[in-house]
Amino acid sequence: MFAGRPLPCGPLPSFLGECFPHLMELDISFNQISGSIPSDIWRGLPDLEQFKMEGNRLTGTIPAALASLGKLRVLWWGDSGARMWRFFRV
Repeated sequence: MFAGRPLPCGPLPSFLGECFPHLMELDISFNQISGSIPSDIWRGLPDLEQFKMEGNRLTGTIPAALASLGKLRVLWWGDSGARMWRFFRV
């Protein structure tokens, strides 16, 4: 919980994967993340198993590069601009 603190907001940085190469779960749910998901964010995240992003202000489509993550098992966007997302099979 971020009681009394501002929530993370703005776009996701494209270098996120380079900073956390062994990340297994990325949960950005219920923040104020906006904009589209950078297509190159997945570089350096070969171990990512879960990506959760509900409750944000995301736009655009889910980058096709996400399908290259062989260990990804959970993709949850819930109420995160889902009307704007194009679904694809991982």
